[in-house]
Amino acid sequence: MQVKKHIFWILALLFSACVTREIVLKESGTVIPLGPQVVPGGVWFAVVIPDAQTVTVAGSFNGWRPAEYHLTNTSALRLWSGFVPITTPGEAQFKYIRNGYDWRSDPCARRVSDGMGGKNSVVVIPAPVSE
Repeated sequence: MQVKKHIFWILALLFSACVTREIVLKESGTVIPLGPQVVPGGVWFAVVIPDAQTVTVAGSFNGWRPAEYHLTNTSALRLWSGFVPITTPGEAQFKYIRNGYDWRSDPCARRVSDGMGGKNSVVVIPAPVSE
């Protein structure tokens, strides 16, 4: 039992440090990039949080409301992901909220001071390209 606990924490540390910027789902071979990815109409968030029962994302784009955007667990690896319709150009700061109270920055995104001794993650939303 002790060995399993150590392996769990080693894996958690590896994922939290964003050693890799993508994860491959064994069952399907699908490659999923970790961190925030700007896509048409918003941002796709993907993060590995092994010890979570729920994960949401909040930030400057929604007034830091922690219960508005829920991510879903899509594999046994505790890969949490979801889409947020962020379209205002510029930097959007954000954090993930584990189990409703534990605010965490994204290890795969650029981070800036949150003004309270912690770090906010940042995703840059580009201005629309006019034709």
